[in-house]
Amino acid sequence: MISEGRLEVLGRSMAQQEQYNAFMEGVRKEFETVHDFILVTKFGLDASAVNSETGKRSVPTPIDISNDVIKLFLNDFPYNFTSDVKHYVLWKLGSPLKEKEVRDAQESLLQDDSLGADDACFYVNPPHLKSILTIDHAHILLHVPGKANE
Repeated sequence: MISEGRLEVLGRSMAQQEQYNAFMEGVRKEFETVHDFILVTKFGLDASAVNSETGKRSVPTPIDISNDVIKLFLNDFPYNFTSDVKHYVLWKLGSPLKEKEVRDAQESLLQDDSLGADDACFYVNPPHLKSILTIDHAHILLHVPGKANE
């Protein structure tokens, strides 16, 4: 957003950032990598392998991905938007996300009457701002008039 002639970077409120940091500390204690955490929580892969030295869980590699897998979720830790914005993340395993795939997901959200969205946009963070580089993902923002972020 532009404010008083300067560009403001998207971010979380202090309280949101503290919750995110505490959550990620727990993730890093339980999983070998954040990559493993995303594979388990977003794609349902098994992380039964435990490193005998660290005690941390991991997804056995290599991962057999014969077809691309795309998953759409509300962002667990959305940026600090007004309450009428819902923040989704579109994750993809396999090949990189294509703009058409992101636009299709955005359009699907806009057509979902239960959401009541009237507008949407999407963006992909540049590499230096991505929380995870190893799994391609895009952010989709929905404007949902009169509804609070859940």
